[in-house]
Amino acid sequence: MSRKLVSIITPCYNGGKYINHLLDSVLKQTYIKIEMFVFDDGSIDNSSEIIKSYIPKFTKRGYTLKYVYQKNQGQSTAINNALKLVKGDYLVWPDADDYYADKSSISDMVKVLEQSDNETSMVRVQYNVLNEEEKVLNKLGVRDDTRYKTDLFEDALLGINGFWYPPGGYMAKMSKVDQLILNREIYTEKNAGQNFQLYLPLLYRQKCLTIEKNLYNIVAHDDSHSRNMTTNGCRQKIYYRTIKNTLKNIPLAQDYRSYLLKNACMVAERNNNIGGQAVPYRIYVKNIIKGAIPYGIVMLYKRRYH
Repeated sequence: MSRKLVSIITPCYNGGKYINHLLDSVLKQTYIKIEMFVFDDGSIDNSSEIIKSYIPKFTKRGYTLKYVYQKNQGQSTAINNALKLVKGDYLVWPDADDYYADKSSISDMVKVLEQSDNETSMVRVQYNVLNEEEKVLNKLGVRDDTRYKTDLFEDALLGINGFWYPPGGYMAKMSKVDQLILNREIYTEKNAGQNFQLYLPLLYRQKCLTIEKNLYNIVAHDDSHSRNMTTNGCRQKIYYRTIKNTLKNIPLAQDYRSYLLKNACMVAERNNNIGGQAVPYRIYVKNIIKGAIPYGIVMLYKRRYH
């Protein structure tokens, strides 16, 4: 088994009801070298007490767990701050209310990255989508036509080919993070989230491999901050700004950049037309699986600009 260090960074905002599931699932991992940082993003519940109670448990297991408090600034700021602290060779960044589905989840991802070539930046696993009673609502994974696909840059940016976004089942090489994300600085805006800022630089001209096992659980909470579409129009504007600012730091040809921004705008407009009410996460997941714009349009532009 590899002895390289895996760093886990997790933003937490009022996650006291759920974060124990994530922390317990980390403690059950078979992988032997793990450091974890939980950034409390100004929680006003009992998150602090819950997280701190796990520090001795992590120490006993041979892991490290560090609790960091910041004023409420959003997930992207929490991740941005955490990136400066990690010392690992590999990085995962699970949400506070999701958790690993198997004790070998971390080990399996490390094994694949250890055997990968220098053109590979990430590996991902397949997901179970659960309700709060742990009943499986859906599964996220490759389709027959995407089974061997490793170029996921446009899939992530445009929400096509069934790309799944929740971050916990992705593992990145920190060597690639340092190569592709200058000074470990990502775009920060309070409600921007953190996934595009990490996915896009790491996926551009790099491969993401897929482990066809459901090794990660995402939980559909009706009150989830990151999965509530109540302010849909506002969130789509933030999505577009996040894409635009993240692409600035990727060495793209100008015409290709224009194509990506044009289609990101189409995605934002289409998602905004879903409506301004709260949408249950399982419906949102289905929308992602169906894709944000027709696949044929993407292929037409790819032929033109590649």
